[in-house]
Amino acid sequence: MNAYYATWKWNAQRNSNFVLIFCKQIKLSDLNLEGHARDKFLRLVGPRYNIPSDLFTLVTDCCPMRKQNFDYALYLLAALYHESRVSDSVL
Repeated sequence: MNAYYATWKWNAQRNSNFVLIFCKQIKLSDLNLEGHARDKFLRLVGPRYNIPSDLFTLVTDCCPMRKQNFDYALYLLAALYHESRVSDSVL
């Protein structure tokens, strides 16, 4: 897993000058997903997945603090992982 902080960016929507962007790149094969879970995970992450490199990228910039963006990225990763393992049953 690669994680890095990007440069400061202007955020006019929050009446603050800057927000710190956190980016996390994860190799999909490191998650050990099988069949249905892998397919559902790819549908959930959509265009954030890069097929040739087998990496998907999470970018968080919604929180004003670096630690908050880091924690939010980990939360998103956990939510995506667990949701992809849930099997959809049709009634």
